[in-house]
Parts: sequence; C-alpha cells; structure tokens
Amino acid sequence: MEVRRAAFTTSTSSPHTLFAIIYAGACYRSYFKDAVPGDNLLQLQAKQQALAHLREAVQQADGNPTDEMLMTIALLAIHGSVQPLKPPRFTAPLYRDNEFYSNVKFDQTHLRALRTLVGQRGGLKKLGIHGLSNIISMIDTFQSLMCLNKPRFEPLFSASALSAVLQETWDDVTWTRFGKQEDGFQFLDNYEDGFRLRRIIFQTRILLETYSLFLRNPRQAPDLMVAVHTRRSLQHAALLLDHRAECLFEAARLAAIIFLAELGWTLPVVGGFQDTATALLLRTLKECGLQQCWQTHPDFLIWATVMGGLAAHQTPRLRDFAELLGEASLPVTKDSWLQVKSLSLKFLPFEYELTGTCHAFWDEACDLLSGELVT
Repeated sequence: MEVRRAAFTTSTSSPHTLFAIIYAGACYRSYFKDAVPGDNLLQLQAKQQALAHLREAVQQADGNPTDEMLMTIALLAIHGSVQPLKPPRFTAPLYRDNEFYSNVKFDQTHLRALRTLVGQRGGLKKLGIHGLSNIISMIDTFQSLMCLNKPRFEPLFSASALSAVLQETWDDVTWTRFGKQEDGFQFLDNYEDGFRLRRIIFQTRILLETYSLFLRNPRQAPDLMVAVHTRRSLQHAALLLDHRAECLFEAARLAAIIFLAELGWTLPVVGGFQDTATALLLRTLKECGLQQCWQTHPDFLIWATVMGGLAAHQTPRLRDFAELLGEASLPVTKDSWLQVKSLSLKFLPFEYELTGTCHAFWDEACDLLSGELVT
C-alpha cells in the first residue's frame, strides 16, 4: 500500500509519471485481453505524453535526475513492447504479473538510461521515493535473469541477513528437518567459486524449509515478502558468479539458477529465460558427458538433467535432456521416480510445485528412451 501511495503522490506532482502509469496500465490490460475499445490509442497517446513531459523535465533538471524522472524511465523501460507469443495461463495476481513481464520486451534505451542515471545519483540506496530502489533493483535482476548475465546494481538486501531473519521463526520440527539434510554439492569445494555457490545453495535450503514451515504453520512463518526478497537476493548472488569453463561447476550454477527461477510458490518464470538457460545447461551437460562425469557424479548429473527437463517442458529441447539420461547408471523407468526424487534431497529437492513438472519430465524421458530401444 505504501508503494501505491508513493506512486499516486508522485503522479499528482509529475505529469510524465502520471502518463507513464497510464501507459503501463493500458499495456497490462491489453495483454490479458481485458482491453476496451480505444486502448491501443490510449497506449500511444499516454506514451507520447510521458516522453514529451519527460524531455521537458530533463531539460529543467540540468543534469540532476530526480526520483520522479527515474520512476518514469523505469516504467517506460519495462513496458517496451508486449510480445503475446503465448496465451496467458495464470489468474492469480502474482503469477499474472510475472507472466506479463516475462513476455514484455524491455526497452534497452530506457534501461541503459536508467542504469546511468541511478549511477549518477550514487546508487539505489540514494533514492528517496518509497519503493523506487526496490522496483529498479527488481527490474535489474529480472532483466539479468532473462539473459543470464550479471546484474548491474548492488543487491539491496544481504541474502545472509535475510536467511538469518527467516531462521528466527523456525520451530523444532524445521530445525530437525534442516539438520538431517545431506549435501551432494561437496564436490564444489574443488572450484574457485565453489564456496560461494555452496553458500547460495545452503541459503536456498533455508528458504525452502521456511516455505515448508509456512505451509505447516502460517502463523509462525515470517512475512512472505521476506521470502520473496530472499529469493531475489539469492538469484542476484547466483547471477553474479562468473561463468566458468569447468563443466560440473557450471552445471551446478545453471541448475541452481533454474531451480530458483522455477520455484512456483512466488513468481513462476515464463518467457525467454527457459530458452537461454536450457541451451546453456544442455551444452554444459554434454561436456560433462564427454569428460566421463557420469561415472564420477551420477546422482548430481541426474538431478541437473531433470532440472534442465523441468525448464524445457513443452519445448523441443526436452527430448535432448531426455537423451542425456541414457548415460545414467540408474534405470530410466517410471518405477524409478521415487528413487530419483529421493536422490534430489541431496541437492535441491523436487518438491512442492516442482514435483509435478519434474515427474512429468521423467515419465516422458522414460517413454522417449524406451521408444528408441524398441526401434
């Protein structure tokens, strides 16, 4: 509510922000086919007015960008052009929001301007309008996630501090569950950034246990927004890790990013992310096969391959991930699913909303591989 109030207050004193908000709303309504006659004209006129008033404001600011200008540029940046390549699937507000923004092509000119101007202001923490720094941070991380490149801004919140806040609410059951977890990522200690990636995975497990507590006892669990901020901070940290030539490390990094992105209980990611992530992970897993890693790390590679299949569901690339399982020592049969789900507990578990899609990929992989054996 405070963010909404801040946006309303800003729009009443800033014409370019008012028209940018109108433009953004018209784009959103149009995508979900809730548009009324004249919406396309409204989008065009509102954007033209926003740009005209923004140019005037920039001239008057004399090189000192205001918070209001940054808010307008942020809105224009994330509403570059709607790409309705897929029909809307979700109805819940959080799901609808993420689906919409995953199908919007960001305006790179405005995005570059936003990053430059925020830098001139001294960074996100120097912004005054309530929620503005969080909005821009979210845009930066989301855009980086779509392209799998490094975020430009510093994280607003420490993942370690947020994880500690989550653990403050834990009950004895949660601590016991957490203490019994196995760690299948010990091999990461052999790599330069292995400690950093293991810490991200460790904190992701804290996030998962907190969600389990939320399902079991909502009154004791922390505010869900703390979990949302934690996930975004973990995504930010994972995206900051350097791409490495070592295939096992890179497979773990990419699979962890996919896991964080695909967690369906906050904002399920749809759109261009899957295509980029699965292409990179598939190439990395093939390299693992060439280096005989299936003999040394079979459980990890099953887990990482299923994560790739999860992200590739309903795409032609799913078959490619299924074929990789031909190297697995574990029988790729439908009866093996419970064993596969059990081994995932050593890594990041195929639980909650991920279970159904991971199970569906395994079944489809079984069908594809058994069909190839028959032919």
